[in-house]
Amino acid sequence: MPIEEARSASRLGKLAVGVLLFGLFILGSHPASANLFPPPLDKLAHVLVFAMLAAGISTAWPRLNALTVLLLVMLIGLADEYHQLFVPLRQPGWDDTLADLMGGLAGLLLVWQYRRCRTA
Repeated sequence: MPIEEARSASRLGKLAVGVLLFGLFILGSHPASANLFPPPLDKLAHVLVFAMLAAGISTAWPRLNALTVLLLVMLIGLADEYHQLFVPLRQPGWDDTLADLMGGLAGLLLVWQYRRCRTA
């Protein structure tokens, strides 16, 4: 990947991570964010958001290994669940944390597959 293309991808990844964190911790602080997605769609939302988060982190900081990215994603997921304790009408749950983990793994898998195809 040419250097300028890598820099653009890194900037886009950082923007994506920032937008996702803003959504989780700022927009998610409002009681109106409760029950946006009825079960079981709420788990799908967790998987998709955390897949994008893992892909964004991997793209923004490509030298991080997969385990480090997954650890960061899980820490953000746990912080989000803890944060929900203080938001009226929001309920944290271990099932959400598991969905976050599955999303993080899916995002890493997608990035790995993309990078593999680019080098082939």
